[in-house]
Amino acid sequence: MRLSLKKTATTATVLAAMAAAGAIGAPAANAADQPTVQQLMQDCGNKGARDLCVFHPSSGKRTYTPENRISGLVANCSTLAAAHQVSGSHTWGTTKSWSVTASADVEIAEVVKVGVSATYGEAYTDTKTTSAATTVNIPPRAFGWISQRIVNLDLTGTFEIHYGSRKWGHYFWYVNNAHLTGPIKDNSGNVTVAHTRAMTAAERRTYCGS
Repeated sequence: MRLSLKKTATTATVLAAMAAAGAIGAPAANAADQPTVQQLMQDCGNKGARDLCVFHPSSGKRTYTPENRISGLVANCSTLAAAHQVSGSHTWGTTKSWSVTASADVEIAEVVKVGVSATYGEAYTDTKTTSAATTVNIPPRAFGWISQRIVNLDLTGTFEIHYGSRKWGHYFWYVNNAHLTGPIKDNSGNVTVAHTRAMTAAERRTYCGS
């Protein structure tokens, strides 16, 4: 299921104006003089290495994660169906198109939060833990458990990095087509699903003794 996002602001004209003014400069003389994406993103995540880092989302959509089991297996060893309260939790993270140190990742997450909030009015978070509890009607000699899926933001955009003095020949550098998928802060879209399955003969011996 895909849920659309509506922009509340746009940075496309700002970036276009910068390009026209030469802010997005010509490349350095050779490839060795140009930074890698990892170097630029590491600087974005280090306030002491740059003056400013801003995330400009160019596209974004809400999408559900795949179901993820969040509880253990609850065994019903009786010969009758039984209702069991099943609970569990899970910590959800973010997938990204770059790799930096853990400390830089924390700062970049804050940069992304600001950009997403300004553009879409959406509350993004780099990681969150959800929990759920529900009654599962488990058939005789069967297992029950619960799984969950949550709403993610699928984002593509540009990181704009400013330096106080020229670095790799320029004051401004951009990481284009940066992509990340991570959870929204709100839990209202969470979906919890109950599951059951019959035990195998070996599982009946292990869990029920017969």
